[in-house]
Amino acid sequence: MAKNPRPVAQKVTSRSDIPKTDKPKKLVRTDNTWRTRYAEAYKADFITRYPSAYKDGHYCAPKYPKVSTANGLTNAVCNYINWTGGVGNRINVQGRMVDGIERTESGLLLGKKKFMKSTTLKGTADIIATLHNGVTWHIEIKVGKDKPRDRQIEMQARIRKTGSHYDFIHDMGEFFEMYDSLVNSVLF
Repeated sequence: MAKNPRPVAQKVTSRSDIPKTDKPKKLVRTDNTWRTRYAEAYKADFITRYPSAYKDGHYCAPKYPKVSTANGLTNAVCNYINWTGGVGNRINVQGRMVDGIERTESGLLLGKKKFMKSTTLKGTADIIATLHNGVTWHIEIKVGKDKPRDRQIEMQARIRKTGSHYDFIHDMGEFFEMYDSLVNSVLF
């Protein structure tokens, strides 16, 4: 019985010689126009807060958060709102781990970690912001396959009933679309 011959490596001279695979391509949003606005807001804020440093040439471009993650997108949104004269406040609804000490029956003291639940209402948005024109905006960050939970949808209805805004933001393009509409809205 003859063994299958070993495959012979082919010489690749161009990309067209590389065999194509049938793997589905991952859809990636490549629109980076948000970076320009982000950098402009950072620069304007830097000039306002540190005019002497700017005049002396100590300005450097901002670090761009990785907006493909929820943490990065949240940071980018808060930074932009704060740099443009608003107040963007990140809300922790998860709770936190605290260190404690426990005494055993024998009198020995042991370190113990305990989870302390948050007192924030369930469904509260990730960011609560007041824009520079006085508009209050609750922003829930959703990235990838993350979907709104029932409590978040209920809270969105409650917030909107008060006349404020509560929106789900999935990327910087969507953020700027909503931001522009809220900044340009007439309050009176």
